[in-house]
Amino acid sequence: IELANLYYDTEKYQNAITYYEKGLALNPKDYDALTDMGASYYALGQNDKALEIFKKVTTEKPDQAMGWFNMGVVYQAKQDTANMKFAWERFLAIQPTGDLADQVRSQLNQTTTTTGGTTQQ
Repeated sequence: IELANLYYDTEKYQNAITYYEKGLALNPKDYDALTDMGASYYALGQNDKALEIFKKVTTEKPDQAMGWFNMGVVYQAKQDTANMKFAWERFLAIQPTGDLADQVRSQLNQTTTTTGGTTQQ
């Protein structure tokens, strides 16, 4: 997993995926690694594969905040505002403070202003 993380950090996402898969074969419940693998797929433009992974993470470990955050990012890229809001609201319920939480709130507020909708917080 450490080698996969190194590849991810250097934006060599296909290599990262290869090593995440190897690590996950040994420890399939490593939800941080699984989330990072999903982020690698997203970075490669494979949104559907990334979303599939984030759904697996959040189904099997619903308190995995970064799974919800990244799911929201993918839904945002797919212009699926309703699911983006749902995912990010779940993220905020788990991780309500910090810089990332503030960024998510800002994005949700912009979306609400743009669409005229409301968010539940």
